[in-house]
Amino acid sequence: MSTHLPSPTAEECPAANSKIDASISDLLSELPVIDLLLWDELAAVIGPDACLLLATQFISCASNQLSSLQHALTTGNYEELGLKAHQFKGECRQLGAQRLGELYQIIEQLAPQKSNQLSIYLEHLQPELTQACQILSRIAAHEK
Repeated sequence: MSTHLPSPTAEECPAANSKIDASISDLLSELPVIDLLLWDELAAVIGPDACLLLATQFISCASNQLSSLQHALTTGNYEELGLKAHQFKGECRQLGAQRLGELYQIIEQLAPQKSNQLSIYLEHLQPELTQACQILSRIAAHEK
């Protein structure tokens, strides 16, 4: 799914940020945190043990993912930011983490533009990442 959210043309301002925040919230509310059908399909293809291993690895690397994106943004390394967002998007979608996958896709698309909106989208990653990890942890605990 390729989604383009509003891009204010003027300097970043609180009103524009609020509009973007509302757009992000609307978009994410339409997607599952974890798509359990995709999770089940993945488990059917690679097996439940491999699925649990992927989920465990994802959870253990989650905070490092966010830190690496923040670092790339802070240092102005937009190429690295886009590449990492692309990588993390794939990992999320593979596990059925639809909301995170969508946020990473938007960040990937905005990185080459050196958009001043990137920090707004990065702020939305932490709560979504936390929620996805909590759900994946519960799934992993249930399937053990």
